[in-house]
Amino acid sequence: MRASLALALVAAARARETRLSKAQGPPSFFLQDAAGDGKCLGAGVFKRCGLDTLWYVTGKPGTYSIHRRKLDDDDEDLCLGRAACALPESALRLGHCRHCGALKWNVLGDPDAGYALTAGDAGEHCLVRAGDAARTAPCAG
Repeated sequence: MRASLALALVAAARARETRLSKAQGPPSFFLQDAAGDGKCLGAGVFKRCGLDTLWYVTGKPGTYSIHRRKLDDDDEDLCLGRAACALPESALRLGHCRHCGALKWNVLGDPDAGYALTAGDAGEHCLVRAGDAARTAPCAG
C-alpha cells in the first residue's frame, strides 16, 4: 500500500484574477507538494512553481478534468491524465481532455489536513510522487 501525496491547492495570482473577466475562465491554482519541498505539479513531474504549473478544473466532484492553464490563446487545451487507464499504476502526462485517463479526477481533503488528488470510478488511484516524477498508484487503505 502506498500513501497518497498531500497536496496544497494554492490559488494563483489572486489580485490578477480579480481583474480578469469571467469570460477568461475559472480561477487558476497550483498543485503543490505541501509535505515535501513545495514543488508544483507540471506535466507529469514536480518542478519549480511557475506559469507552466497552473491548473484549473471543470466538471463536478468525482468527474473533474484538470486543465493546464494556457499561456497564450494559441495553446492547445490539454489536461492532466493517466497514461494507462486500465492499469492500477500509471505515469501522468498531458493529453487530450477527452482521453480516458483525463476523466474522473477528484480532490479530497481540507485546508488543515491537506488534499489528495484521486482518479478512477471510485477514487481508487491516488497521486503519488517518486523523486520528481508523478504517477498514480492504488490508494493506501
